[in-house]
Amino acid sequence: MNVLLSEDTQEISDNIIHKILLPYRKKNALYLKKAKMINLEEKENGILSIVGDFEINDSCYVDSTGHFNAVELIICFNQLAYVLFGYAFSHNLFKYFPIKNGTTEAKEILTLMTLDNYLDEQLSAMFILKSEQSFQAVINPNSFQCFLQVVQIFYRNKIFFIKTRSTFSDDGNGKAKSKITLAYVVRR
Repeated sequence: MNVLLSEDTQEISDNIIHKILLPYRKKNALYLKKAKMINLEEKENGILSIVGDFEINDSCYVDSTGHFNAVELIICFNQLAYVLFGYAFSHNLFKYFPIKNGTTEAKEILTLMTLDNYLDEQLSAMFILKSEQSFQAVINPNSFQCFLQVVQIFYRNKIFFIKTRSTFSDDGNGKAKSKITLAYVVRR
């Protein structure tokens, strides 16, 4: 996949990725190899974007199918979304983000959130509410990318509802798309 990168791009360190994805390392399911926040100037327009490089040489849940499948799409999406949110909280990027039904409380919560707070809550507070996936062509699981965008955030009753869209592709013609809505439950 050729993603047009602006000069406002930030590679995310391996240390941060591994820290955020610690739960996956215990299960031998760390598929995300590299990630970078891209087009950061778009944050003022309500868009946060990240691109990740993945390898699935050995599936954590089934013998190799020889192709990228729906279960792996969700695992890879989760890993990249966790990294995007960890990076955004550690760099206070949500202070720029417009929130639908946003209150002062919602902005304050997002502004005060730190990477350490997020790591304490990431597995219990963040989950998928809705997922739509379409596979246009077989993706090689040994080397592929995902381009993920947060496109809208709503806030209601101590829950952030996050709409995302993503495109998975390999160096050939492999392609899949998803629209996933996440929930982040405020625990404080």
